[in-house]
Amino acid sequence: MPNLMPEMTESTAQPKLLTFGSIGWVLLLMAIICTALVVWAVGPAVMRGGKRPPGDNKTIESYGFDLSNLSVPRGLVVPAVMHRDMVPVMFDPQHSGPDDTVADPADRWKKMQRANDIKYGKYLVPNDKVLGVTINGESRAYPLFVMYVHEIINDTLGGVPIAVTHHWPCDSAVVFDRRVGDAVLTLGVSGLVYNSNALYYDRPGDMSEDDPLQQLPASSLWNQLLGQAVSGPLVGKELVKQPCEVTNWGDWSARHPDTTVLHRNNSMASRYADATPTPYFKSDKLMFPVEPMPPSNALPAKARVLAVTVNGHRRVFPIALLAQWAKASDDGKSCTHELGGTILHFTVDSINEIATVQAADPNASLLITPVFWFAWHAMHPDDDVAMP
Repeated sequence: MPNLMPEMTESTAQPKLLTFGSIGWVLLLMAIICTALVVWAVGPAVMRGGKRPPGDNKTIESYGFDLSNLSVPRGLVVPAVMHRDMVPVMFDPQHSGPDDTVADPADRWKKMQRANDIKYGKYLVPNDKVLGVTINGESRAYPLFVMYVHEIINDTLGGVPIAVTHHWPCDSAVVFDRRVGDAVLTLGVSGLVYNSNALYYDRPGDMSEDDPLQQLPASSLWNQLLGQAVSGPLVGKELVKQPCEVTNWGDWSARHPDTTVLHRNNSMASRYADATPTPYFKSDKLMFPVEPMPPSNALPAKARVLAVTVNGHRRVFPIALLAQWAKASDDGKSCTHELGGTILHFTVDSINEIATVQAADPNASLLITPVFWFAWHAMHPDDDVAMP
């Protein structure tokens, strides 16, 4: 039988080995370049990850606060985010006038994406919700889609150092005077919540925005809706609340034509565009433990309400009820109510579930807290609620 196999020679017995004399040096160079690019891209993140602020999203003790004198039920204090300072709070932000802020509704988000270009700096449309504040004759608007990202704005308005806060799991807006005695506090996000509501903390004055890595046993935890320190050296102290309201930009700018507007952080334009937590707002589910919950046969847990305090008298007004009252009025959008001897004038936007309040007496002390019903009831279960 003839041999059909080719004769084995030295050249066919083994494949020829790759040598650096061919393409080996090219492959090695490519590997070195790729490794360098990976190190350049992820190296800073790895460094930050190794030095990130305290917190493990598991135990409240890991966030590095003194909880030895905690004045609220410990079981209702839980982690909310991975670590302290994970939320990018603003410090001494820039502001712009209304003429530099109004945007074409059709182009607003495109302009947001190109926010690093000065000529695309306009970003508000009339129907955008804003948190409005007026102090000592100066007015400023804080767009809610910016507040959803930053949660706290450490600012100064009318000569008063303020903390403008919005905690979206409770849809709660509160503005504080940051002065406590002779000290001016700077507030940060602790990473913890109590009764589903934010716990902030006072950061040292010499603490850099980019260096939140110190262990801070001297810091106190501050609850947003209670407005007081619930642990730490300042436990029991209260921050003075400043009047504020949530309305839309068109209404606010019409009533305050000289208003300034919070300037966003241009590097976060894409985050602002996706910031509104609409699925959560539409869901019945809560994110954290709450006690006590409101009665199931009363308002929906996430009904939007206004907690109104005038001259020391407080009452909770469901916006849906205000809308019913307003619908029966001559103009279909306003109504009045008496509280503690003071006449209150409400203007209601039922579509956007917002309402503004003015006291007939211009000298009345008036505070308004827009908030979800479950959150306010948890902190103030005995409050009077307006009824039909």
